[in-house]
Amino acid sequence: MKKFLVVGGGTAGVIASTYLKQYYGPRCEVTLLYDHKNPRLGVGESTTPYIFTYLDYLNISLEKLLRDTNFTIKLGVKFKNWLGKNDIYWNNFSEIDFWNRIEDKHNLLYAYERYSGCEKLNHYQFNSFFTENNLIPNTNKFVKALNIDTEEFSNYILKNCAEGINIIDDIVKEVKINEDGIDYILTEKNKKLTADIYFDASGFNRLLISKLSDDFIDLGDQIVLNRALPFQIKKTKKYIPSYALSEATENGWIWETPLYNRYGSGYLYSSKFTSDDEAKNKFNQWLIKNHGVELESDFIIKYNPGHYKNAWVKNCIALGFASGFLDPLEATAIQLLIDEVFNFVNIYSGKILNYDINIYNEKYNDHIKSIIKYITIHYHTRRTDSEFWQYMTSNMPEWVHNIEEKVKNSILTEYNTKDPKFSYNEYSAILDGLNLSTQKGCQNYLFDTNLIYNSKDYFEYFKNIKKENQKYFIDHKEYLIKLKK
Repeated sequence: MKKFLVVGGGTAGVIASTYLKQYYGPRCEVTLLYDHKNPRLGVGESTTPYIFTYLDYLNISLEKLLRDTNFTIKLGVKFKNWLGKNDIYWNNFSEIDFWNRIEDKHNLLYAYERYSGCEKLNHYQFNSFFTENNLIPNTNKFVKALNIDTEEFSNYILKNCAEGINIIDDIVKEVKINEDGIDYILTEKNKKLTADIYFDASGFNRLLISKLSDDFIDLGDQIVLNRALPFQIKKTKKYIPSYALSEATENGWIWETPLYNRYGSGYLYSSKFTSDDEAKNKFNQWLIKNHGVELESDFIIKYNPGHYKNAWVKNCIALGFASGFLDPLEATAIQLLIDEVFNFVNIYSGKILNYDINIYNEKYNDHIKSIIKYITIHYHTRRTDSEFWQYMTSNMPEWVHNIEEKVKNSILTEYNTKDPKFSYNEYSAILDGLNLSTQKGCQNYLFDTNLIYNSKDYFEYFKNIKKENQKYFIDHKEYLIKLKK
């Protein structure tokens, strides 16, 4: 029987321990070690549709989850003020399913929409009719994610899905190392814990991985945001948004995650360009203006953007924040975490093999690179109204300017992109929102490929589908209230 020891009771530790137990069942012994008195940071966190890879695997009913918690439905992200002009664009999930077809209808719909100058449909994504009006489709079958309270999430999972897991309330006192990695862990209550694989889910403390590796890759020059001011807005409104908000500011951006009973919010900024006091003042002004509350916390999360070169070292695997932290702009943290655990169970051979370790780390680094590239393109705003934005604008990597040149003259397709995690469709949505894609580029694509007539047909076809979809909706808050009743 294999023994797995997970250190850390936050989102990473809870997801890892429950997934491992569900996958291996009686073939393994899973121990979850964490200090029950150490409060989790329940600021309110947004997710991607990838969350359902985990929830479905554990047979967690969405309706029961929403009924028993304060979580809400997310159809996408509202980006506000990223061009510095109170502008708004949406990066929503897919409303229309036309994947795996011979012809790439997304490109044709997108290109004709841009070429003709017609009213935007949000391309293949959920029409902003839903998100602007705080609605969700009146059906169970649609692409979605969740806005969650991470503390409540961890408590719910442990209460409902932790059967068979040995949960220990204790603190790591000492980590004994040998030539094979971790020999054993000694706790403050003098428990000696051993395992075949140790999972470090201790967050920024990195209690285990830091004893085995110092190959942390500092990305501070590339990802300059390194401070977060989280705050719980304990107020509700007459409506519940069906999206998460990312609002750019003079020196960073503010997130707003709607929950059933409150809002999770916070300000991301860089200590290189803004002092903590300045950030608190700016965030306080935003809170007063948008929610009528004042900032009542001095708590600041300080972190170094970056990641370990190898998340799996000998018999230890770092997960979640312990493996690294990038930029939370597109809510990729939990997506990466689930991918880490999923990769492990599908790679692990029952014993520690260098081949498995190398493959795991290659996949981990590929995912990290994908996230960094996808996040980077969001900051190509050309803003120069502050020292922060001047730095971002003047330090864009060459590939960003190359992709801008590409969409000025054509469009992105599956044949001229190769990102393993974020498709050309997702890049196109951001490029369009930042006014980088052009009518000329779409025209060139349609006429050069002789697809202008097909594209018009698809545009009219999907336009009618989207209009029909708008007949079947329910108010997001009303839906949640009915569930809870």
